[in-house]
Amino acid sequence: MDSESLLPSPSLPTAPNNTFTTPTVSTRGICVRAGTIVLLLAFSLWANYEASKGFDLTVNNASTNTLAGRRFNLMFVSNGKAAKMLLESSNAIERILYPGNMYDKKAVRHVILELAGEKTTEVVQVKHCYKKEKPGEYLILIKPEILEEENVTMAMAAALYRAMAYVWLWDGTTATQTNIVDAIVEYIMFKFGFDSMSSKNINSSVGNLLMKCENLSDGFVGRLNNAVHELWYERMVDEALNLENLCLKHLQLASI
Repeated sequence: MDSESLLPSPSLPTAPNNTFTTPTVSTRGICVRAGTIVLLLAFSLWANYEASKGFDLTVNNASTNTLAGRRFNLMFVSNGKAAKMLLESSNAIERILYPGNMYDKKAVRHVILELAGEKTTEVVQVKHCYKKEKPGEYLILIKPEILEEENVTMAMAAALYRAMAYVWLWDGTTATQTNIVDAIVEYIMFKFGFDSMSSKNINSSVGNLLMKCENLSDGFVGRLNNAVHELWYERMVDEALNLENLCLKHLQLASI
């Protein structure tokens, strides 16, 4: 036997492991990334919630101890119907006046719907709150006698559509602008199939005229509302419609 075979053979060097290993991410780095994602998600959810919330809504009853007040509570407050109807009317009117969020939207932060505690001359009234600490607050007063209507739900819906139209429309500061605002309200009532409830000298012909204008040029009413918000001049109606054959005088004459 060869004596050399009995000798221990020298150990060969171990070949290095050629497997590529990715650098490990520290636990702290993972936590930072996860925390960032959670914060972004929370912010997104909060933003969506704020956008969907729209405005605060309060329903009051100043005629609690009357037959009308008890009926109002039973039919519209206890079941949340008043709030639902108001929000539905608000959403429908927003889509008309601010199509596709193309224009600056009026700031509406709080709407108070209240059954009036005493007789009022108007079926529905909208009062603005100009206090600095309560910007964008509006009070809608509903005449108690509305609960005596044959179709109370329809009468309430009409009142809320009219009220929310005035809430969302930009306020006119001149006589011409005020006429335009009133005309758009009549158009909204006409569009949704409600009879005019205005005590002012305005009739459904105004709503019919604006309906024709809207059909001729889609988005006309929204542009007209935006024109009231901006610096007004007499040719704005023509420019909003982009047609020369309909001018402000037609609208004014229809309001007489």
